[in-house]
Amino acid sequence: MHIELGSDIDTGPLPKSYVGWKIAAFIASCALAFSGTINGVMAFTAYIGGDLVGAVGKGADVALEKHSDVPDEDRLIKDKDIQSLSEGAHHFALRAKLIAVGIGIVAAIQLLCGILVRKRLRTKFIPIVLAIAIAGEGAMMVAVGPGFLTGFGVLTCIYGLLVWWKTPPEDEFSRMNSWGG
Repeated sequence: MHIELGSDIDTGPLPKSYVGWKIAAFIASCALAFSGTINGVMAFTAYIGGDLVGAVGKGADVALEKHSDVPDEDRLIKDKDIQSLSEGAHHFALRAKLIAVGIGIVAAIQLLCGILVRKRLRTKFIPIVLAIAIAGEGAMMVAVGPGFLTGFGVLTCIYGLLVWWKTPPEDEFSRMNSWGG
């Protein structure tokens, strides 16, 4: 059956909640995308900071190697200080890079879930991944300390989960608005 646009077939009114759910899904998508972008910037900054501190540690290693040829009483004290600086810088750099990877994973999850919530896909994957993002944001609160951005990230994940849970799937709306076939 072929139907022309503008024909007299009555498809019936759309449910009142259709537009509201589309708007809620769009808002959840935007909020998750914003939170994921902010977390991506934080991950990038933490990784670059860890890399810079790692360079300080490498510089201290080079200074320790060059300084070891000089026989002097003060050299022993300076060597301990330089070695302590090198070890501390390397440990800090490793921790910063690991935290950056964790934040980056949470950012990628939030960006992906923002797209999937907006498309209103009904898979079990979405709530599981959003729960992982909430746990990741909670871990970030423990590691870095509670703050506005981590709280915002948790709230956006919870809102995305709520919208996913309450929104009817896209297929149901397209069946309600089908052109008679």
